[in-house]
Amino acid sequence: MKSICMMLCLLYHEVEKNRITEELLLCMQYEEGAQEKIEAYSNVQKKALVDWVNSAKTEQTKADRIAKIIIMAMNGVIGYI
Repeated sequence: MKSICMMLCLLYHEVEKNRITEELLLCMQYEEGAQEKIEAYSNVQKKALVDWVNSAKTEQTKADRIAKIIIMAMNGVIGYI
């Protein structure tokens, strides 16, 4: 039982860690077409973007990365810097 609980906790942590951040979701709503373009990315590409945003050490860096993601999506660029 304990190992099942541990596995579920680890799985939940991984899912939460890779979820698109609330800030990115809000920004996508303000830029028409951004959400559709980002949602069209593969799961691997979205995970890379989420990891990149979540690895920011400051809120300013996080905001800058979110802005770059929106700009790249609108310009048809896939990936991250």
